[in-house]
Amino acid sequence: MPQVAVGAGIDFPMHNGIFMNYMLPWIHYVTNNKTTDLPEFSDKAKWDSVNMKWYLSGKPFRSLDSIEGRSNTIFRSWLQHPSYDRFWQKMVPFEKEFAQINIPILTTTGYFDDDQRGAFYYYNQHHKWNKNARHYLLIGPWDHAGAQSAAAENVMGYTIDSVANININETVWQWFDHILKDSARPAMLKDKVNYQVMGTNQWRSAPDIQSVSNDSLVFYLSDVYTKNGYKLEPRLPAEKKYITEEVSYLERSDKKPKEFVILDSAIETADRLVFSGAPLEKDIVFTGALEGELKVIINKKDIDLNIELYALQPDGKYFLLSYTLQRASFIKDPLQRTLLQPGKEITIPVYNSFFTSKKIEKGSRFILVAGINKSPY
Repeated sequence: MPQVAVGAGIDFPMHNGIFMNYMLPWIHYVTNNKTTDLPEFSDKAKWDSVNMKWYLSGKPFRSLDSIEGRSNTIFRSWLQHPSYDRFWQKMVPFEKEFAQINIPILTTTGYFDDDQRGAFYYYNQHHKWNKNARHYLLIGPWDHAGAQSAAAENVMGYTIDSVANININETVWQWFDHILKDSARPAMLKDKVNYQVMGTNQWRSAPDIQSVSNDSLVFYLSDVYTKNGYKLEPRLPAEKKYITEEVSYLERSDKKPKEFVILDSAIETADRLVFSGAPLEKDIVFTGALEGELKVIINKKDIDLNIELYALQPDGKYFLLSYTLQRASFIKDPLQRTLLQPGKEITIPVYNSFFTSKKIEKGSRFILVAGINKSPY
């Protein structure tokens, strides 16, 4: 019964090809002593200071451990494997090896779980390679801690529905009783995929991920600017135009990035373009994730993209629905880095975004924020 399962080489220590600063404190957390070093790991002021010092220095990412003051062998060995190569593949089942997994499995993760994409990787790969996989999924408005123990009533600014405020461990024991003692299947597991629709105080179930949605909402990026940002159009613009965005990597500031929250009255727009859709004419339920493609021309051989989809509610609050962070050179093939050609139009697919389910009120707008990732983290 994997809970909030980290995807080795998938979403940690890098996410879609981008190494995360979080890897260094985590390595010390699990190697400083014979158990775990929670005091140092929890020293947010220290690690914020290390990250900001590295960011302001402009030095390569591989210098992070020396800036912190302790050269780290594990950190440096991981950096030798930026692609999803055999180093990572050997840590977990890979491709056809998933076909050999025939035991029943229950995966739990959350809409706000840092390792959601790792959990989904195993779930999706198991079903891809084993058509008879007995693999269930339970997902709700939980973070990394909540989806492996007990839900928190408030998650990063969002108060969850009462039906989602459950103790995950109770379902764990019910699952093991069901599998090992032949008792009834847990009531939470109506079907293979079980998810809570935020804002409705209801749970829904489906036989597979594809069945959770019955339609798609399609938008196109426009160069027409309004007070809400560039327009998200429901139809393909008649004429192909570009929006110019210039980002300087030399320009560094010691201003801390905005704290990551789910529901807020403002969003981060530095080094990013904002696109806004028209107000919704009726309530809808959004279940799924952001997908699409960007056509870009850049003057570099690679680009790190930060893409976020929000619902701007009638009360003026932004609700983060789905997001992704991705290095363009690894998107088409995570096993092999393919550098971009400067000055040439390229199409960058947007995928492996975070999954969610939420009722979106009439009058809300979809807001897409797309830009360059430039962060101390």
